[in-house]
Amino acid sequence: VVPTAAVQRLFDDFGSAPWWPGLAWEEGDHDTHTLAFRQYVWLLHQASPNLFAEVGELPPGEIYPGDQFMEAFLRDPFSPTGDNRIPQYFTINGQSGHFAHNSPHLCPNNRVGEPVIIRVLNAGLWTHSMHIHGNHVYLLALNGAVQKNPLWVDTFTARPMDTFDWAVPFMRPPDIPNQRGIGRADPGLPTAGGGTTWPPNEELALFIPAIGERMGLDLAGEPIDLSVQLSPLCYPMHDHSEPSQTSQGGNYNCGLVCGIDFTGDRNTPGGATTFPAGGEHEGHGPEATGPAAPPIGEYPQGTAKW
Repeated sequence: VVPTAAVQRLFDDFGSAPWWPGLAWEEGDHDTHTLAFRQYVWLLHQASPNLFAEVGELPPGEIYPGDQFMEAFLRDPFSPTGDNRIPQYFTINGQSGHFAHNSPHLCPNNRVGEPVIIRVLNAGLWTHSMHIHGNHVYLLALNGAVQKNPLWVDTFTARPMDTFDWAVPFMRPPDIPNQRGIGRADPGLPTAGGGTTWPPNEELALFIPAIGERMGLDLAGEPIDLSVQLSPLCYPMHDHSEPSQTSQGGNYNCGLVCGIDFTGDRNTPGGATTFPAGGEHEGHGPEATGPAAPPIGEYPQGTAKW
């Protein structure tokens, strides 16, 4: 793929222009375990267990009519009991909700100044409206065509079989006040509590729920504190096509979601910094997998597991 002049200029600016300080796209940092060529693939898909069962139960050699499949998959009436044939699962790389947003394979975990690329492919029949928080992104390519003018967007439509590439600059989130404005690597402004708006120490020190407020049980049945530190800074990506978020009555933000996590800042005086817990984000890295969930019903009523 040959970049257009505007896309090439954007990548030339990463890590060299004063408005994009930090690492270049092809530059890594062994000391902070930051890889070069930071990129992720988001494969969007939808599944209807009821409709797929109808297809699977046909006699051998019988073909399910395509127009009938499309009508049922996209236009069956809503049912609060799920007794219809529209999708009930909306996934990114086969994962939804918590399992997508907290997967290091899907959700970039980077510092300010460590740009990444996210390559999105919609393999399903649903139309999605992908909205990302924390940063706007640059649309680099759409359906294989590198863009002459890479638009800076926060929401973009993924139609069936669409592909597009996003560049996430990992600039400082622009809603954080500083001396010059949007995303600049300037000192933060003073806060009423005596600190500054950046680094966001008040947020990073917050635990939800408060430490000791709620307890659960670990796999061995021992008490465990359920408080979670607001670090790294997690920003969601969710779909503005709401059926993929509610999944016919499920909890909001438990369907097709992902995000970007800020684990530190590469542009602070004295070198790259890592937020508390940012370098040891709970869970595993992309070099390992976690334990499988047990069968439904094995957890005692009222306990929580992670």
